[in-house]
Amino acid sequence: MRPSLRYHDDDMNLNPHDTVRRCAGPPFLGLLMMPLIWPIGSPSDSQNCFYQTAAFAHVLTTSTSQAGMASNTPQDQLQGDLEAETREFSEKVGLHFIVPSGAGARDVRQGGRDVLMMLDEATPPKWSITFQRLDNGQLGETTTSRIDSLLEGLKARNDPATLMERTKLKIRVMGGTETQGFPAELMYLNVPLDGDRVGISGLLIIQTGLSNFLYGTLFAEGQGFEATLKPMLNELYANLRIEPEDTRRELDSKRIASGTQLIELITPDVLRTIATETEPEIYRIYEEGQDGTPNEIGWQRLTARLAPVEAVEGRTPSDVDPRDMGLLITLEGEIVSGFAQSRVTTDTIRRHWISLDRSRERWSVQRTPRRLISTSNRRVESEVGNTQAETGVRTPPQPRATITIIDSEGMRNTLDVPQPPVPYMTQTELYVLGRILKQISLTDEVKADWYVLDRSIPRGDGIRKRQDHIVPADEGRGWRVSTLGPSGTFEQTFDGQGSRLFKKTPIIEGDRLLILEKTDPNRLLELYAEQGIPTR
Repeated sequence: MRPSLRYHDDDMNLNPHDTVRRCAGPPFLGLLMMPLIWPIGSPSDSQNCFYQTAAFAHVLTTSTSQAGMASNTPQDQLQGDLEAETREFSEKVGLHFIVPSGAGARDVRQGGRDVLMMLDEATPPKWSITFQRLDNGQLGETTTSRIDSLLEGLKARNDPATLMERTKLKIRVMGGTETQGFPAELMYLNVPLDGDRVGISGLLIIQTGLSNFLYGTLFAEGQGFEATLKPMLNELYANLRIEPEDTRRELDSKRIASGTQLIELITPDVLRTIATETEPEIYRIYEEGQDGTPNEIGWQRLTARLAPVEAVEGRTPSDVDPRDMGLLITLEGEIVSGFAQSRVTTDTIRRHWISLDRSRERWSVQRTPRRLISTSNRRVESEVGNTQAETGVRTPPQPRATITIIDSEGMRNTLDVPQPPVPYMTQTELYVLGRILKQISLTDEVKADWYVLDRSIPRGDGIRKRQDHIVPADEGRGWRVSTLGPSGTFEQTFDGQGSRLFKKTPIIEGDRLLILEKTDPNRLLELYAEQGIPTR
């Protein structure tokens, strides 16, 4: 049976978040994830938010970069320079580190959090460790109180895991002296597995502020742990360096400033030009495995036009106020991935509208499952389930902008856009990001942060930060955009006119890609005919 994937609605919205799939080879690390799931929220937190490591994740894009600093500085600064030259830097986690031999490191997005993952490159991997920040702890908590709470929880559940070791450490500040560091505590647990096998679960907690912590979570094979893996981990922990908080804030401010500058260039004329000059585009959506074999998921058609706000509901009034004109993006598509088993597809239509002055937006989404019955020359459809619908509205600041979302069951959810609302990028604009880059004539490489609406993570208010790394191609031939978003990472390629050619999203294990590819309608019809999927 093929693995099942759950998608949400961006780009129809085919971003995979959860995969149910067997891992190739013996499930060494997979079994270790079951006995222990570290709570990431405060132990007294009423919301049970959990972090689960996906040990086999592998992401194609990464913001992990080599850190470097100037060398003509005093001795303390020189020490920091030498440290930076030998260490990698995970900007999102704020951690400098040396990658162990025979391992890889990636910045990934899991459960709405930024995570640094290190993974053994053996097949199958024998260990993985992840690092992530926690900035919502309780005042008065310490590394000791947190580990005490976790151990008490294991005892209360009669968990078979047993404590092997518990040690206090100090993790140094990047560029600081040996006395400048943060208190940390490390523990290892012995976890019985099937048969006579054992595994190791480890937890490193670093306290970086009064209520701020950095977690390192290890899953490993127990065989040979003391002789081989533990010495490597001791060296890894000794070489960790924490980025100073003021430096992290400065980096965040620079990216936010870049996002703000780009958004200020999106004028009414830019949006009007996109609305009137964008030709319809057809996209093929498919999954590609390691061997390059494609599996058809669906298709999508994008159109843009200048329209009044009522067009979101499919209406065009006879008397239109010019202030109600804006950019309307319509996405029509069909998910066909389940057709072979059930003869059922899902139709999707999305309409996203933004006023030319960017002060208002409105959208609607409808998804309808249909059963197809076809002969050699015609396609017959019948609805086999209820249509799911959603309507959203963003109002101008009065004094705060609000977003109201109503679903097909009449549930209403009102969100306040964070202050300052700049830089806020609408979904309408994100669908034509390449066209915007063309209109503003972006020729420089830019790292920009902005706020977006993303409710795929069931936590928080849905207004989340997204980071885009935009790299222009040579001679005005387009742009490549690598995104670390609220719900995952992906890459997009745009041609010189701003038309999107590809969007590639790694599926969580990393050995498959979800690809949205611009194509010719006739080619799409040929592909579907070859697979027996009836077309309109």
